[in-house]
Amino acid sequence: MPLENVSDAKGFRIVTTWMLKILQAFPLYRKSAIKETKLLNSMKEIKTVISRTYLPEETKGTLFVMEGCNKYLELVSLELPDKSNKSFISCIPTGEYDLEKITRPNGDPAFLIKNVPGRSDILIHIANFAAGKKIDLEGCIAPGMNFSDINSDGFADAESSTLAMNLLLAVLPKKSKLIII
Repeated sequence: MPLENVSDAKGFRIVTTWMLKILQAFPLYRKSAIKETKLLNSMKEIKTVISRTYLPEETKGTLFVMEGCNKYLELVSLELPDKSNKSFISCIPTGEYDLEKITRPNGDPAFLIKNVPGRSDILIHIANFAAGKKIDLEGCIAPGMNFSDINSDGFADAESSTLAMNLLLAVLPKKSKLIII
């Protein structure tokens, strides 16, 4: 059964054997992710928090999935630089947003970030590059497992974005909150 079709009555994702195998392949995340991902099914209010570092060429962040003050998952995030919230060239402003799991027109899963002032169609989706030779973001947020210079252009990229996205899909409910600080 596809992961996206597995949820409990509250809408929380249930961790499948397939997801556990992926997590086991990454021992650095095994202790924190496997055990704590199972706990997410019993959580009352999940929120995603991104703490940012602004650079001239890109915005790097640490992405946490939280319940209250308890951290259950830690990833990285990558965005365009801060250019005063201009469409297609800037990260979105700090603030609190509604987050909704969606399927994009191309069939890929994503999270729609709602209520962004002056912007629409802002997503968290699989992507790797925000600066340098290749840029595959236009104001959206790329999750990753860590930062590395994947294409050797001198800029940090979101490594293993697909795995990071699969973790988010596994642990976040259909609707939740996103806080960017």
